Amino acid sequence: MRRSTVCAYLAASVVGACAMRPWMANETPPPAPSAAEAPALESASEVLATEAPALELAPESAMEVLATGVAQTALVPDEGAGAKAPPPATATGEAAQTAAEQREALKKTLLLLPFRNATKYKGPWDIHIQLPRGLADSLRGAPYIRTIPVDSGFVRLNEEELAGKILLTRALALGRELQADVVVVGKVLELTMKRSRAVVRIGGYRSYESELEVELHFYNVIDGTSMGEYLGTGESKSKRTGVTNPAAYLPLDKEYALLGLAPALWGSQEFAESLMGQAVALCLHDLKTGVTESAVPPPELIAHEPKIIDITDAQAYINVGLANGVRNGDKYGVWNHGRQLSDPDTGIVLGFTLPARVGVVQIERVLNDRLSFVRVLEGQQKIEVGFSIRAE
Repeated sequence: MRRSTVCAYLAASVVGACAMRPWMANETPPPAPSAAEAPALESASEVLATEAPALELAPESAMEVLATGVAQTALVPDEGAGAKAPPPATATGEAAQTAAEQREALKKTLLLLPFRNATKYKGPWDIHIQLPRGLADSLRGAPYIRTIPVDSGFVRLNEEELAGKILLTRALALGRELQADVVVVGKVLELTMKRSRAVVRIGGYRSYESELEVELHFYNVIDGTSMGEYLGTGESKSKRTGVTNPAAYLPLDKEYALLGLAPALWGSQEFAESLMGQAVALCLHDLKTGVTESAVPPPELIAHEPKIIDITDAQAYINVGLANGVRNGDKYGVWNHGRQLSDPDTGIVLGFTLPARVGVVQIERVLNDRLSFVRVLEGQQKIEVGFSIRAE
C-alpha cells in the first residue's frame, strides 16, 4: 500500500472516530467538523474510494471504515513481510496417510504380558516386567505386527499377575478388553552367569559365560487356541588364555560376584556392555525373529470371487473357509466395486472408478470349507453385500 494511502487511512480513522462516529440514543451528537478538519476528511474520503479495490472492500465498506474508524487490516496484504499462507494439504499426502492407516489396521495386534521366572535368579532385576517391555521395543516397526503398550496391560494386573502368574482365561479376557488379536505369555527358563578357570603350564585360562533362555506361548484371543510356542536364547562368552594381567579379569569377576546382589541398572550403558546385557540383547533379537516369522500374513483367497455374502451391523459372512486355509483371527480388506461414472451432458454411463478399500473384517469362526463368520473392524457403514475381500 502506498504511503499516501496509509496516511489518508490513518487520518480518516482518527477524524472519523472523533467526528463521525455513530452516537448512542442518549448521547449528544458530536459537533460538525471544523474548517481545518474538513479538507483532510474530504481528501481521505477520496483516497479510500479510489483505493477500495486494493483494500478488497466495496466502496460502501470503504466509507464505513471512514465513518467508524474500524481498521480492516486483516484484508490488507502485507507487502513488507513477504509472508505466505501455508499450502493446503495435498491429495497425495492425504492418500499416503490413509494407506498407512489401512496397512496398520491389517496388522496382528499383540498383547505382551509379564513373564514368569522359572529360574533360581532372586536378584533385584525385575525380569518379569523388563523382558516383555524390551521385546515390545524390539518389535517396533516389524511387518504385520503391532503391539499394545505393555503398561496398558500391566496396570490391570495384581501383584501376583505382575510376577507372571496369570491364568490363561484371565490373559484372554485382557486381550479382548484391549482389542488384541494374540496374547503372549512367557517363561524365563535360564538366567545365569558362569565362571570357570584352568591353570596349565602356559598360564591357563579364565572363561565367563552369561546365558538367557525365554519361552514364549501365543494364544488366539478369539477362540483361546494355542498358536504355538518359541524358545529364544542369548549367550555371551569371554575367554582369555595364556599369561594375562590379573587386572583384566576384575570387571568380569565383579560382574560375576554381584549378579544377584548389586548388578548394573537394567537398560543402562553399563548393563548393555556387560556379558549379561549382551546375552539379553541376543535373546530379545532371537525372540523378535520368532515372533515376526510366526505372524505371517493371512493366505491369499482362492475362491472364485471372495466376497461379503451377508452383513448385519458389525457381523458378516464371507464365502471362504477351510478350503482356503483361513484361520480365526485372520484379517482381510473389503473393497467396493467403484463408483459409476456418467457423461455430465448426456447422462450415458461410461464405466466405473477403480475399486477402493472401504473396510476391514476379521474372521471369528471358520464354519466350513466355504463359509466363515467375520467381525467388521472398520467401515461398518460402507460395506455392502457383494463387496470383495482381499488378503493384503
